[in-house]
Amino acid sequence: GVISMSKQLEYFKEYRTKLEPAIGKRRTKNLINKAGFIVSAGTNDFVINYFATPIRQQSYTVSGYQQFLMQHVQQFVQVCPLLQSLSKR
Repeated sequence: GVISMSKQLEYFKEYRTKLEPAIGKRRTKNLINKAGFIVSAGTNDFVINYFATPIRQQSYTVSGYQQFLMQHVQQFVQVCPLLQSLSKR
C-alpha cells in the first residue's frame, strides 16, 4: 500500500514530538535540520496504476488520469514548504 503525502507528514510530526522528550528540543531540531529527505511522487503511476489496472482505465481516460495526477502533484508542491517549515521548528 501507498502512504499518502498527508499521512507521511502526520507521521513526521508524530516522530518529532516523540523524539523531543528523548533527546531534547535543541538536539531534535539539530537532527532534523541535518537530515536528508527523499521525496518521490508519481514515478510509476501510469505504468502500474493506469495501464496495468483495468479499473483505472474504466474510471479515467488517459487525459482524465493525467488531470488526476496533476492534482496530486499540486498538493505535493504545496506540501514541500510545509515540510521545510516543520524541519525548522
